[in-house]
Amino acid sequence: MVYSLALIGRGDIAGVKKMINEAENILKHNIVFPTTMSLYISTKGFMLIEQNELEKASQFFKENGLEYDKKIPYSYEHGYIDYARLLIIEMKFREAEIILSKLLNMAQAANRIERIIETKVIYAILNKATGDKEKAIKNLIEAFELAARENILMSLVLFHSGISDLLKEVYKIQATTKTNIPKELTNKLKLAIEKRDKVVKMSFEAGLSARELEVLKLIAEDLTNQEIADKLFISLQTVKTHVKNIFLKLAVDSRIQAVTKAKELGII
Repeated sequence: MVYSLALIGRGDIAGVKKMINEAENILKHNIVFPTTMSLYISTKGFMLIEQNELEKASQFFKENGLEYDKKIPYSYEHGYIDYARLLIIEMKFREAEIILSKLLNMAQAANRIERIIETKVIYAILNKATGDKEKAIKNLIEAFELAARENILMSLVLFHSGISDLLKEVYKIQATTKTNIPKELTNKLKLAIEKRDKVVKMSFEAGLSARELEVLKLIAEDLTNQEIADKLFISLQTVKTHVKNIFLKLAVDSRIQAVTKAKELGII
């Protein structure tokens, strides 16, 4: 499961799904260490959130005993980071803050820099969600400065979709104000994010058939299912099947979301 973190960092969606399936087969027949279980919970929870399967993510965390008002065992920290992300998306800000406060205190007490960076990045996402942009940027700069000191970029890459706008503000501050963030590290982060986005794009492109890509492009032109059927000389039912598959592969629930995500990924 440790390797799955590297796959997530690279944006290898197919590879991560394969690792999750393999892990679940192992978990059915074996007892594993709590830290391994936590990595599994974190990885699957991360993927469910990324695929916008929020109800499944919520049920998954619940089934594995994660609750905001429980004491967090050291071995389960990985899972609680993604649980906090889900709570932020669900606008359960108080519960998310309780978890992040516990995680940050635990990390600071043991001076575990990588966990401090990760928690501060998620704190920045929480601050942004609650409208406290100043605090969000402060937390992100602190995370970035720690990352520079230890040359650790994983969390900034992994969660960049939630902090991309904040990163732009940090870059502006870095250009005009003295910070402890070397420009070399900023360039390294931009390159890492660019590479990950490219891999994610290729992963989704590979998952879509040529016909599904055609349908997706026509959806972007705001054509109805019947208009798409007429244009491609296929049945209405076939179009509906293609649309359903597109939604599934892009992990979206509507035409608007499908077009938005496809544009973000550079597919269309």
